[in-house]
Amino acid sequence: PPQYYVRAISDHWVGCETAIAVSFQHLILPDRHPAHTDLLDLHPIPRTALRNPTFESIYRFSYFNPVQTQTFHTLYHTDVNMLVGAPTGSGKTITGELALLRLLTKRPGAKTVYIAPLKALARERLSDWQKKLGNTLGLTILELSGDVTPDLLLLKKADVIITTPEKWDGITRGWAKREYVQKVELVIIDEIHLLGEERGPVLEAIVSRMRYISAQT
Repeated sequence: PPQYYVRAISDHWVGCETAIAVSFQHLILPDRHPAHTDLLDLHPIPRTALRNPTFESIYRFSYFNPVQTQTFHTLYHTDVNMLVGAPTGSGKTITGELALLRLLTKRPGAKTVYIAPLKALARERLSDWQKKLGNTLGLTILELSGDVTPDLLLLKKADVIITTPEKWDGITRGWAKREYVQKVELVIIDEIHLLGEERGPVLEAIVSRMRYISAQT
């Protein structure tokens, strides 16, 4: 028997309404836990695949690890959205850097936003990227959190903005009046598994809003 009804009621005509029963008899549901993408047995991609001596200089290793190798082409040669889920210490941060390096190559002047769940993690990423990307590539990297709010001029000049979900949610609500938000073309969200927890709605709002902004600008 039907378990749900969809009821439509007119707000112009009194008594004009209808109800449709939704049957689940032939409903096909996805697996509760979809299978992960298998880690393929690929030859490690060398650092020289970046084909940019400056980019290559920011890494001390000679080859990318298996996770980075498998995601390399999509991140460095396409603009496809990607979800990378892998254990701690598997090099996920570098996969985000690959997307950032592509942005620098293909769209100079565009901005990147890195969203960390905690202020402590944001500061840690700020320190690391100022040394790795700031000193080597000459990028301007700023922290935008509840404790640190740079002035508008610095935000306009920033290449990378490191922030927290709540701060970026508040900032993007007024995106139409903030030119630096409209110039964001890459969003990297760390610890995205928090989507299923208390802060999930904030992350969901950020992703939806950034997609909308992208379609409008």
